[in-house]
Amino acid sequence: MPRLQRKLLLIFMAALLISVVLAAMIAVNFRIEREYRAMARESAGRLQVITSLTSALYQAESSHRAFAASGASVFEGELRVLHQLLDEHLVSLGNVSFVTREDESLAKAVADQVRRRKEQMSMLAAVRRERGAEAAAQFIGDGSGKQLTDAVRASVDALHASESARLHQQDEISTLHAQRLGYWLVTGVGVILLLLGGAFAIVRRELKRNTDLVGQLRHHTHEITIINQLTSSLQSCQAREETAEVLKHFLTLLFPSASGGLYMMHASRNLLSLMVSWGKDNNGAVLIDRIKPSECWGLRLGRSHAQGAELSGMRCNHLETGDANTLCVPLMAQSDIVAMLHIRLGNSDQIADTRHLAELLASHTASALAGIMLREALHRQSIRDPLTGLFNRRYLEESIEREILRAHRNSQSLAFVMLDIDHFKRFNDEFGHQAGDLLLKEFAGFLQQSLRGEDIGCRYGGEEFLLLLPGATAAEAEQKAEQIRNSLLRLVVDFQGRRLPSVTSSFGVAAYPEHGEDWESLIGLADGALYKAKAEGRNRVVVANQR
Repeated sequence: MPRLQRKLLLIFMAALLISVVLAAMIAVNFRIEREYRAMARESAGRLQVITSLTSALYQAESSHRAFAASGASVFEGELRVLHQLLDEHLVSLGNVSFVTREDESLAKAVADQVRRRKEQMSMLAAVRRERGAEAAAQFIGDGSGKQLTDAVRASVDALHASESARLHQQDEISTLHAQRLGYWLVTGVGVILLLLGGAFAIVRRELKRNTDLVGQLRHHTHEITIINQLTSSLQSCQAREETAEVLKHFLTLLFPSASGGLYMMHASRNLLSLMVSWGKDNNGAVLIDRIKPSECWGLRLGRSHAQGAELSGMRCNHLETGDANTLCVPLMAQSDIVAMLHIRLGNSDQIADTRHLAELLASHTASALAGIMLREALHRQSIRDPLTGLFNRRYLEESIEREILRAHRNSQSLAFVMLDIDHFKRFNDEFGHQAGDLLLKEFAGFLQQSLRGEDIGCRYGGEEFLLLLPGATAAEAEQKAEQIRNSLLRLVVDFQGRRLPSVTSSFGVAAYPEHGEDWESLIGLADGALYKAKAEGRNRVVVANQR
């Protein structure tokens, strides 16, 4: 064979060998990439099952706490639904296959811990039904439920870490093979270079796609983690102010490039008020403070509603002219709207991704916000007199010692004014109890208007009222009582088309530290001064004798 032919044959064989080697390398790389994609999808599925289970557990815990606190029957149906949802997620977790025995052990541990926690929550509900709120509080206070929840969280974090480490290792292997393939492609010649260049381009494209998938998965996991943290933080909030701060912090984290606000539904169900806002609108549009449910299509439809410059359709009446791209997402618990999340975006391309995240946020936080609203309503009912709207005797006893300590610390006075309506029994007998209740309500409203912001007005019992005036001496309290007594003569009350006669009131005054330092004795002195005013002819102010 001529030398040239041998050389050509050798070159051809070398080229063929290189082609075979490169083809084999490409095949191996594609196999690794397919395995990596499959692993990423399987990992995402496992993480989704675990996240759904823990989210359902947190929702169940929130509902059980609300039931334990209120005993309201509305929560029992929710508890059954959430227990069924937990069972479904446990079945889904049992059907998931994990890569390592350690992960399987962790998953079994999570399932076992969730079942035990579910049993504890069932026991808590039974204790609340059979033994009442105090026994339920003691049951919660032993800390075993929190320990189980912390154990679930630790196991779930370990599973997340294992999945992330596995994805990272596979990503390194995939990158290493891609680098070797690129080296051989660069060192090829002629047609082989072109072929390998095309193969390398395909590999690069697949690598980018997989990198984007991993980035999306990590971003989605991060968002779910933030939402879980928000739900957990909301469960720990004790007041509306704390809730507003928590919501503002987490809404800024979840929607950093957007602005908006969260509106809470009033107890009357006819108005929503802006609770918290975040971000700055580029168009200078300002969020309005109050919205009627009929003004928002999201609230009327009961689902998220998007509006934008490139979107045609129904426009909410609460939007201003400058609101180009907006999203309204109702937060619903037990089929009732508890709040509405309003988001303003820079352009319409962001609406789809933001909508998915906002709906996920709404589904996770609605129950927690409903629980906060319920706790606030119960607290208001526990410290307010239902007829007059003034503070009740329970609130007085909780506040009076604090006011005494504050007056002592600041070297100030604290005045006690005891008063009641003269001849109220005769008024009731002549005009009826309905008219008497109306008079008490109007009288209490008149008192409230006469007080300063720091003063405390309480219904002490029947037609008897007690006023606490921080910083007021006995002389100043006497002057204030005289003003109220004189102004009361002008109080007008109409009942069933009939103007009721004017009433008078008697006052007894005592003050700390002029008349004593013990609040019970001070109330007794003010009460004694009141009876002295009655005995002297009523419609007057009497100050207790100096000690």
